[in-house]
Amino acid sequence: MAVRIPFAIDEWYHCYNRGVDKRTIFENAGDYNRFLLLLYLGNGSVPLHLANLKDHAIRAVLEDASIERGEPMVEIGAYTLMPNHFHLTLKEIMEGGIAIFMQRIFTAFTMYFNIKYERTGALF
Repeated sequence: MAVRIPFAIDEWYHCYNRGVDKRTIFENAGDYNRFLLLLYLGNGSVPLHLANLKDHAIRAVLEDASIERGEPMVEIGAYTLMPNHFHLTLKEIMEGGIAIFMQRIFTAFTMYFNIKYERTGALF
């Protein structure tokens, strides 16, 4: 069995994932925008619920100073979103930050995608 070395604080990592069976995970611009919104909102020590937001537009969320995300867990250096996969360059800035961040993003986006496209099961 392989031994996983934990992520180290202040180190950069290339993180990526793709759709199960190489399926398309971004069907349209709205899906890309939702993923970008999740990258921003999911990167905080305070759990957030999108249902509590007045406006889901990225610009509106970024400009809303009342949103309390807490302390960031990771630093996002770069990202690219492709139709069936994505790449992130992340630096862990709190213990376990990358794992928690990725879990939040995958869970939230999968729930969004499955409801929107009336499907069930794993997306990634």
